[in-house]
Amino acid sequence: GEVDQAMAERAQRMAEHGAALAREAGLDAVGLAVAEEVDVPVSDTIVDVAGRRRAAAIAVGIHGHGGAFGAISRDVIRHARCPVLVRGPAR
Repeated sequence: GEVDQAMAERAQRMAEHGAALAREAGLDAVGLAVAEEVDVPVSDTIVDVAGRRRAAAIAVGIHGHGGAFGAISRDVIRHARCPVLVRGPAR
């Protein structure tokens, strides 16, 4: 529906913004917004996609997402098979 489309577009914009920040830091980055079924943890999806794409690193952020996204970042760090870059809130 319209809500799902709006959420997907917002997620892709956020992913592209994150990739732009990584590129500014000198990394070759691609912003991806991915989704699985509701019962699949977001962190598992991120780690799985990174593995399938043979990513050299995963970049995640916590800005604007409160404790929930902090937990996702924590779980990505725990399970990723590559380095994880975490960007905190802008100050």
